[in-house]
Amino acid sequence: MASWWGGERACGGVLVSPMIYYVTFGQQYPREPHPTFAKAHRDGWVEIEAPDEITARRIAVGWFDRAWAFIYSESDPWRPKLDMYPLGCLHRITLGDL
Repeated sequence: MASWWGGERACGGVLVSPMIYYVTFGQQYPREPHPTFAKAHRDGWVEIEAPDEITARRIAVGWFDRAWAFIYSESDPWRPKLDMYPLGCLHRITLGDL
């Protein structure tokens, strides 16, 4: 899947590859409806493709307002995995989704 800026991009003359960030939701989902994302569930995550964590957090707030729990980078050993989040990836956000 192409990144939302069309692949690698130059940043200060250095090529920057996109990172994947993982957003999880609170335990109240699915008992309560999520205010902005009907597929929100405590047993899954959303992947956000972004150049850095600040951008990923801005995208998360734009999509989910403040109704999300944590954000993890792909290099974080605590990022969501199927043994703890059996529903897996609920959605992947790229620029085409914004």
